[in-house]
Amino acid sequence: MTNSPERLDVTNGPSREELFDALRLRHERRTVTFVVQTGPGVRSVVRARVNAIANEDCSGKNWLVKLYDHTATLRTHYLDVFFNSRSREGWIQPASN
Repeated sequence: MTNSPERLDVTNGPSREELFDALRLRHERRTVTFVVQTGPGVRSVVRARVNAIANEDCSGKNWLVKLYDHTATLRTHYLDVFFNSRSREGWIQPASN
């Protein structure tokens, strides 16, 4: 899944319900958690708020998500994610804005 030096693999992410609840209840500062492969055998946990969700392919399983990570776990606050809610895998990268 990794196609560029900035893009990292998501190895475990939230359920579809957690994802949509985080967007719906954003005013409560609800976050979602993504486990990200940051190196060989090294994983980081990103906890972030959901800013937007778009359906990637009309399957109801693949999503394009915009996140805000107030702790900048991956050295940036704004992140773009492609995520499959069935396999809970995908990729994460700094937002392209």
